[in-house]
Amino acid sequence: MQLTAASISAILAFLYAAPIAAQEPVTTCNGSTEPDWADCDAIEVYFKNMSASEFTGKAGECFSPPTPDGKDPNSLNCFISVCFDSSTTQVEGQAIDTDYTTLREICDISAPTTSGGNITDSPFGISVAATNNPDSNPPSKRSARPSQRSHARNWPTLERRDGTCVDGTGSYELFATYSNSQRPGYMIQVTGRLSSGSTYMIQDSDAQTIGVSTSVTVEDSFFDLFDASASVSVMASDTETSTVGVNVNIDCEMRQEGIVYLVPLYTYYAGFCTSDNNTEIDVFSPIPDQNNYMVQCLGDGSS
Repeated sequence: MQLTAASISAILAFLYAAPIAAQEPVTTCNGSTEPDWADCDAIEVYFKNMSASEFTGKAGECFSPPTPDGKDPNSLNCFISVCFDSSTTQVEGQAIDTDYTTLREICDISAPTTSGGNITDSPFGISVAATNNPDSNPPSKRSARPSQRSHARNWPTLERRDGTCVDGTGSYELFATYSNSQRPGYMIQVTGRLSSGSTYMIQDSDAQTIGVSTSVTVEDSFFDLFDASASVSVMASDTETSTVGVNVNIDCEMRQEGIVYLVPLYTYYAGFCTSDNNTEIDVFSPIPDQNNYMVQCLGDGSS
């Protein structure tokens, strides 16, 4: 499932039984706090099974569900917390499950890079967070290699007409923010084919200047609308230079070769133009001094 303004609007309307214009939760995702979402599901099922129960506490207080029976807490790479806002002291399990479902949809299932995150401004008066467990180191996952998730995105082409947001007219609404995120389908080749087992040091000559990008072509005046919605200043001219002096190991199979790619990290703002059929317009702002390098292995590694 691709993350689109239409799909997010439909999800929120279905889960909260309210139009998109009503109070809706604000979701913030962070790739550096990625949990194992299957572990999160195993923990969160407690609220699903307790959907009709009332959970009470003090305004501003936080609590977490119990560890599933028979599980060592540190065998699960997930930490879930629920916090009451300043005016709430009780909430039903069904409401927590609803917010968690929304959080998982936006930060994992439909996300460009699976992330942890939190959901705030919920109509239920709570915030829900799901992040990695820093103490988790299950034996079955110690040698796991990191995975890359890619989503095919078909960005729309917008004409320059009043109300389409691209020229600074119309109205724009932010619905999710992803920090430490990759731009879908975007990476920069740094090297040619290198032998497996070798090491490549990123040189000055490999440095790349990475700028702010958007999912559709916009004019500079669009950022006035964006700044008002996101409460953050992003300029079309903002740039970041990639890191040098990093050693990258070509960790491929014996008979394979590898190519090094630069994968810039961005703060990714997902939003839509409410004055033009909720057309999605996303903004990718490079994070200073935050880049990943990945190796794509080529050829058959079997002996």
